[in-house]
Amino acid sequence: MEYWKNHVRSRLHQRDQAEKLPYVGVFTSLSQLEERFEIRTQILDDVQLKSSERGGVESGQNTRVLLLQLRETEHLAEKLSQTVSDLSAVLYLKEAELQFWQSRVVQYRQEALTLAKGRNTVKWTLLDVEFTLECQTKELAALRAEQERLKETLAQALREKEELLQRWMEEKREEAERLNKYNDAQESNDGKWFAHSVLPETETRNRWTCTSTGIMLNQVMSSLPQTLQFERYPKQKSEQKSREYPFSEHDNRHSFKDSISVFTHGVGRRKCLDDRSQHSSHFRLCHDGGDSSTAETGGNLTVYKTDFMGKQANVPTTTRLFPRNHKQKSAEAALAQAEEQFMWFGRHDLLETPQELTATNCSASS
Repeated sequence: MEYWKNHVRSRLHQRDQAEKLPYVGVFTSLSQLEERFEIRTQILDDVQLKSSERGGVESGQNTRVLLLQLRETEHLAEKLSQTVSDLSAVLYLKEAELQFWQSRVVQYRQEALTLAKGRNTVKWTLLDVEFTLECQTKELAALRAEQERLKETLAQALREKEELLQRWMEEKREEAERLNKYNDAQESNDGKWFAHSVLPETETRNRWTCTSTGIMLNQVMSSLPQTLQFERYPKQKSEQKSREYPFSEHDNRHSFKDSISVFTHGVGRRKCLDDRSQHSSHFRLCHDGGDSSTAETGGNLTVYKTDFMGKQANVPTTTRLFPRNHKQKSAEAALAQAEEQFMWFGRHDLLETPQELTATNCSASS
């Protein structure tokens, strides 16, 4: 900042020196001319005084010479005065320019101060940014270390998962082998009624004591009262058993394994006359009546149509229980009485004669 101030000060001093030197020369020449003018004025006064004392032709000639010199001097004085006025105007302009440049210097000084303050602000901001960058660098290093630790934890968890999966597969394999052995043992005992899987093969039990049905039958067959003195539901000794949930003693679930009847395709009720599938419809959309037979449609009926053969109800417009217009109803009834003796109720679109008729004798009622 001080270097810039010194540079500006030196440049202004050089400019002032360069602009003031011409004025010094002009002022010097002006003073010399004024001195010469005064000297010539004194000489002219002396000459006029001497000529007035002497008189004659010489004085007239000297007067002419002096007049010429006087005119020349006046002309020079006018030139000098014009030059002085021009120099004064130039001096005023230079002073105005000097004031302008001084104001510009003050403005530049203010701008320099503002820039210096901005530089200080930017410097402190840069220091803050550097501090923030350093903190973020430390946080990034900590996060990377945490990421590495989490990766190691994840790898360990994956290894434990694989070990648990292998252990679970081994347990499932052992359980499957145990279940297969149990199923093989059950298949070997297939066909033996009331055989308990836990009991040894040598031990057998009677039906009359192992099942409730045998107990009831035994009660009916024996009439002795001492036979009834026994514990109907004996409590067996509770032991901790395995969680394989074996079947009970009188369970015959495996005895029906080879005696299952399966209904395949082609067995059962066939509702369609042809061999087409019952899951798709092949009938034509035509204007058939409600009583159209299967022969007329060519057997193209679906299961739903054969099961549900409902007829659409025809709502009559004239014979209503509660007519909309009673006057119109009365007029139609009077016209029917005049033309025919009975009022027929039924479908008007049937071509055949209705089997059940409902007639009202209008004349009898009247």
